[in-house]
Amino acid sequence: MPVTTLQQTALALGLAIAANTVFARQAAANGDNSAELATKLANPVASIISVPLRLNWDTSIGPANADRYTLNVQPVISFSIGEEWNLISRTIVPIIDAQSPTGGRNKSGLGDIWQSFFFSPKAPTAGGWNAWLTLAHPLGGAPS
Repeated sequence: MPVTTLQQTALALGLAIAANTVFARQAAANGDNSAELATKLANPVASIISVPLRLNWDTSIGPANADRYTLNVQPVISFSIGEEWNLISRTIVPIIDAQSPTGGRNKSGLGDIWQSFFFSPKAPTAGGWNAWLTLAHPLGGAPS
């Protein structure tokens, strides 16, 4: 039996929620209380893993009034590289389900994956600077 796009999206969402639950439990087991965890989540250079999800819904596309759903899974992972620096990895993986805008065949799959790396000092600096590198991994055109 073929797996539908809705099942794939539900699986990806379930895995992301499960990962967030595991990391939250790990933080709680390490003695992090709610206030400390909230502070870390608000700090982009904190040593924590987060997996934000963003769902975009586009509607009334083309003569068929088609819909397109894009679920962006965006894990952010901070790595310590030495005593003074952090490397922050941010990946954007779009999962797309699109109806045909002309009434043809619907398509679904992964969109282009974007990978960003940010280098940042661990301690706040007067200039508040960082450096970054962004890479795109095209998946060969339109989703199928």
